[in-house]
Amino acid sequence: MWAGGVVITGLFSLVGWVIGMIFGKIKEHEEFHQKLEDSFNAHKLYSANTYTTKGDIKGIKDEIVTHLNRIEDKLDKKADKP
Repeated sequence: MWAGGVVITGLFSLVGWVIGMIFGKIKEHEEFHQKLEDSFNAHKLYSANTYTTKGDIKGIKDEIVTHLNRIEDKLDKKADKP
C-alpha cells in the first residue's frame, strides 16, 4: 500500500513537472512574440517618419518632367536655328 502511494506521488510529480515545462515554454513564446511585435511597431513608426510618401514622389516626378520638357524645348529651338 505504501509503495502505491509513492508511485502515485512520483507520477503526479512527473505530470506536474511536464505541465510546468509546457506552460513555461508557452510563457517564453508569448514574451518573444511581444518583443517581436514591439520591434515591428517601432519599425513601422520609423518607416512612417523616415521614408517619403507616394504623394511626395509624385510631386518630385512632376517637377523633373517639367524641367526636362523645358530643356527639350530649348534644344528644339537650338536645332531649328541655322
